[in-house]
Amino acid sequence: MYNDPLALDWPVPDELEVVMDMNRMMASHDAEQLTRIDRVRGAHLADAEVAGRAMTDVVMRGLRLELAAGLRITEHEAGDLIALAEGLVHRYPEAMIALRDGHILKRHAKLLVDGLDEIEPDLRGELVGRALALAEVQPVGEFRRSLRKLIESA
Repeated sequence: MYNDPLALDWPVPDELEVVMDMNRMMASHDAEQLTRIDRVRGAHLADAEVAGRAMTDVVMRGLRLELAAGLRITEHEAGDLIALAEGLVHRYPEAMIALRDGHILKRHAKLLVDGLDEIEPDLRGELVGRALALAEVQPVGEFRRSLRKLIESA
């Protein structure tokens, strides 16, 4: 049977399988990062309210700058991350779950949020399920075109 208790007889995955698994893990990490970013945004909102200030462009800029400095990215990229996090956490939680589970990529999620946010809230609810189903089976470029067609047809 087992002469060496440390030896495993599991099949060794091929390199492509390892790369694909790493991609799923990175999507899961992206979902976790975006969830945390939204928590930071929420904390900034709460701090602004406690101080008696309404959320202003100045407070949001402060958040963008803090995030940009912490991640060593541009302020614009930080703003995009904040918007993506807010969209996935609050408007499209199904897409956040799909990202967390590695069924879609961060690029799919960004296209979905950006595309659906452009339409009326009533239509979003109708289209999010179909858009997510497309994102789960299509490469990013094909999904971009399919999402555009789906939105235009609605």
